[in-house]
Amino acid sequence: MALCESMPKPVIAAISGTALAGAFEFALSCDLRIAEDGDYLIGLPEADLGLLPGAGGTQRLPRTIGTPAALMHILMGQPLNPREAERKGWCTKRSAQGSRSRNRDCAAPVVAYAGIARLH
Repeated sequence: MALCESMPKPVIAAISGTALAGAFEFALSCDLRIAEDGDYLIGLPEADLGLLPGAGGTQRLPRTIGTPAALMHILMGQPLNPREAERKGWCTKRSAQGSRSRNRDCAAPVVAYAGIARLH
């Protein structure tokens, strides 16, 4: 995760299936997250097990969507589907189901400027 955060060029996470706990924490360490539409969940469900996220999710999610909104999900362990995740700002974009080429199209403008700018 530290490697993703220290990359000199943008790192894009393409989420096309369940991304819970560590998988979502890894996606949060990327600069952008593109989630494919589908019937799966994204989030930090550790609270359901009496735990707190242990791989940086408690720091990265508040930085992404703000502390009040993040606390609700961190403490309640409520994962979201891709549509809700995009609406709440967890994901940068959402693409149609089964459209990996659409994910590349979403990333293309960022890749085109990757040699010039670094996103944070």
